[in-house]
Amino acid sequence: MAADAYAPCPYCLGTGRKRKFCRCTAVEADMAAIGKLRERGQTAKALEKLADLDEKHPHTPAVASTRATLLVNDGQPGRAVEILEAGLAEDPTNALMLALHASASLAARGFAASRQPIWRAFRKSVQFYPDLVSGMAAAAANDLYNRRRYPAAREHLACALRFATQERKQNLFMRLMEFDGNAEIPYPLRSVHPLKDVQGEGEAAENAAKARRIAESGCYGAAADRYAAAASDLPGNAAVRANVGYCRAFDGDHKAASGALRKAAEAESNFELAAEHEAIAQLLALTEEGGTVDLKERVYIPENVARLLSDLDDHPRFHRLPADPDPDDVPPDAVYELLDRPLPESSEGLTADNVPNVVGELSIFAQAPEGAGVEGPRAALSTFEGEEWEAATALLDEIALPIAPDGEQPTDDEDGRYGLPREMWGLRWRWAFPNGVSLRRRRELESEEWNRRITETWPETPLEALGGKTPNEAKGDETLAKPLAGALYVLDAVCDRGRYELDLNALREQFGLPQIELVEAPADAVLNSYSILQLQRADLAKLDDRQLLTALNRILLVHPSRLLRAALTEALGRESLKGQFDRQRAYHTLGELARDRYDYAEAFEWLEKGRDEAQQGENAFEAVFRWETRELALRLETPDDPALMPLIERLDRYYGPKLPQFRPYLLQILAAHEVTPPRSLGSAAASDASAEPGDPDGGTTSPGGVWTPDAAAAGGASKKLWVPGS
Repeated sequence: MAADAYAPCPYCLGTGRKRKFCRCTAVEADMAAIGKLRERGQTAKALEKLADLDEKHPHTPAVASTRATLLVNDGQPGRAVEILEAGLAEDPTNALMLALHASASLAARGFAASRQPIWRAFRKSVQFYPDLVSGMAAAAANDLYNRRRYPAAREHLACALRFATQERKQNLFMRLMEFDGNAEIPYPLRSVHPLKDVQGEGEAAENAAKARRIAESGCYGAAADRYAAAASDLPGNAAVRANVGYCRAFDGDHKAASGALRKAAEAESNFELAAEHEAIAQLLALTEEGGTVDLKERVYIPENVARLLSDLDDHPRFHRLPADPDPDDVPPDAVYELLDRPLPESSEGLTADNVPNVVGELSIFAQAPEGAGVEGPRAALSTFEGEEWEAATALLDEIALPIAPDGEQPTDDEDGRYGLPREMWGLRWRWAFPNGVSLRRRRELESEEWNRRITETWPETPLEALGGKTPNEAKGDETLAKPLAGALYVLDAVCDRGRYELDLNALREQFGLPQIELVEAPADAVLNSYSILQLQRADLAKLDDRQLLTALNRILLVHPSRLLRAALTEALGRESLKGQFDRQRAYHTLGELARDRYDYAEAFEWLEKGRDEAQQGENAFEAVFRWETRELALRLETPDDPALMPLIERLDRYYGPKLPQFRPYLLQILAAHEVTPPRSLGSAAASDASAEPGDPDGGTTSPGGVWTPDAAAAGGASKKLWVPGS
């Protein structure tokens, strides 16, 4: 059937032009031929034809948009931008070219330089090309995430989900869930931050209403400008100032966002809401210019790799790490931690004061990695600037490792650099342990170090939010109460990332601040629209069952330990919720949270409760077996636990005859923890091993085992230990 001549031109939606009167009609046959070249993957030939066609039919949207698409896909977004800008000069309302221009500009220049094109596409293209605009919003989210603009990344991912057609929504929803579950991001930033309702009259109210509509379209910077105009007419209005701050954050402007949120905190009469504004403001300001301790690198040229490896293996301040069994890139031939003191020969007498600190990491390549542009062996030092850099480079000078020429050294590319917040530097450490230190002892030492740094180091750290004062100096200063409460939330986020549960109310009491006031949520409250800090202030005991399940699903995803423990405990205590959520997962999570708090007695209590319920449920054998192996993993953290050997013998007697692969698996994890197996297990395993290779009763064990999702935890002792907060 012939195309309707009076239908809109598919290349010119937004202009109102019909096919019959559009200049794209003159190139239809040529575009069909170019389409076949694209199908065959002949991009270069297609671009050549399009260039010729552009000369014959200049300013034709079909040619410009197709050419730009191919150029972006071919890694030439800058040239695509030029072509689209010329096309838009002739055809400024063309929705397709507006969307493509935003995508090309984003690829060529990044988000910060592409705000205007992106906003135009959000406003004028989304109704015609929702998937194209959705894909561009998702790409913007990636760019913002890579620049650590986390609230902006989340909001643009939410825009991508909102704009997408039904077919793409599931994938984008999963990406949003992955973001919210990413423990590398401080938990208060892995959350919705709904804009506030602004009360006002006249022009101010009209500006606020327009700002909300603009924000809903995804044009957050423009919305912030409009909210700022409303704020000038609403002195003392905290809600409008908060909206300025959050919209600036959603636009990736952390400096302006932080300033606006602090003004909102000053104006806010609700202390807890003000503390939340302060917390977000401080988190956004932590990594601004000059606020980080940056990671530095230096390249060296070993003269003889074999001799170097031998020398480093013999050196008391170089600690070789196990090879990564599943590297992302081409692995180095060896990786060493550089220590500030010799590694002890045993764990005897080990305390938090004498555990060696890691001051750097040295990766050694027998041949330079492909793409490095050089040949021959190389070594790369990676460590943080300041004292660690000085100590690490001095140690490499001591062994006379030659430094590579300046042309091989990394450049100071700000976008690619990684740094830790300078104000949080005192909460970061990394230790190296000698063989034979149990996981439980490591956790005990970590607990001691956390306590020392929280009670001694952090209170004496000057904070910009406190005007350069330390928390101890700010104590009792009414003008600094809100910033100090916000700083405690920031501290909580850092500790939570290190899997250390902070007693926030105890610290508030220590610094003369009010306890967190719990609030009863209204019966019609939409808890999915609560920020994660707002959920922390909700009285969980007063939520109805539906509300509690909604909150629990959100909390399980974000995983803030203190709130998660409270929510799971509340849910398990309600008889009315039996069968409505995964109680086995709840018991397991509570056990892990207890272990992370170094409370092994409570961890075993939750383990017993989970195992007792598993015995009464479906698939009891498999479910109980999981709990048994979890208990084994937990007891292996303390190899001299008097209950460990009886447990091993019981598991061997019961599961050994039933599960042919169990005994080899058990021997494997005992060897990983340097635990001598009971004699009965060794002889039984030898008997099992005598089976013929093809005999199904013999079995083989793959790395990691196949028995339980917790098997990886049992072998964790061999992994290097990154200190919480690093």
